[in-house]
Amino acid sequence: MDTKKISIITPSFNQGEFIEETILSIINQGYSNLEFIVIDGGSTDNSVDIIKKYENHIDYWISEKDNGQSDAINKGFQKATGEIITWINSDDLLVEGTLNKINDFFLNNKDNVGVIYGVVEEIDDKGKHIKYQEGYSNPSIERFLSGMAFSQPSAFFKRKYLLNVGYLNTNYSYGMDYDLFSRLSLKCSFIKVEDVFAKYRFHKSSKSISQGDLFIEDWREIFIQRCIDIGSQYILDVLLNLNLCESNINFSKFRVNKNLLNIDEKKTLFYFLSYYLKSKYNEGDFTESKRIATYIIKNFNHKWIESEKGLKTIFQRLKYPSIFIKILRTLIRKSK
Repeated sequence: MDTKKISIITPSFNQGEFIEETILSIINQGYSNLEFIVIDGGSTDNSVDIIKKYENHIDYWISEKDNGQSDAINKGFQKATGEIITWINSDDLLVEGTLNKINDFFLNNKDNVGVIYGVVEEIDDKGKHIKYQEGYSNPSIERFLSGMAFSQPSAFFKRKYLLNVGYLNTNYSYGMDYDLFSRLSLKCSFIKVEDVFAKYRFHKSSKSISQGDLFIEDWREIFIQRCIDIGSQYILDVLLNLNLCESNINFSKFRVNKNLLNIDEKKTLFYFLSYYLKSKYNEGDFTESKRIATYIIKNFNHKWIESEKGLKTIFQRLKYPSIFIKILRTLIRKSK
């Protein structure tokens, strides 16, 4: 059987508590054509000692100061030679048997399939199960353009398409995965599968827990760039009217003919505003949430609203005063 070379990059910085488990989850895959690259940002804890412990199983590693996670991953991309590629952070894990499954999925799909992604299991700092992230049941290019439709550790992609669209944008420290996959969605097809490929660890220093507002700002800027890429004046005008876009924005051009891709601009906007609303609500910004909810209710198909995960519940809660919503959310969290 054809065994495609798979390159895995692990960016590392002071994750000595978790990195050994990450390394073991990768080198114990039993996959015969693995290229494993570790890029450490000059850790001051025991991370480098752990990396050295397993260096016979690592094809390339380095420990030096970098300019953040995106820069570290890009260094790995530059070293990688595999046909299939991804990155696994130094606090996350690959599920047993994942690489063999990924190889099979790519072998059994057409060449224009550039990204295959599955399910991620969320775990806590002790490795205890929290929940599964399955993504959206009917993903589409509109989903991929408007936000992250799946969790990054579950996604593997072809290096030739990565080289086509370019590496991670180091201007983004929080939305770089959304930026990359939204660019890839304009160049290749995505396939969703039901297998659990990775475990995503939530702990007190996780970006997704500690810096939610910064994620939202990155996503907003990236979405505006994608709208420029596809030449959607309609979406840009709406964002401008909603004060979500500056009139003097000057982004680089990555032009794609939206008509060739059959992109539904209104649905793309709906998905983005839904992501934005949910993020603002989760961050406790109920004033902004109510403003965007009002626009969505007035301007979009009610069937879309009914089918959008979590939206109806948020709309119902936003009818109440902000103080009541805060109390309700606190009670719900304590009951879990």
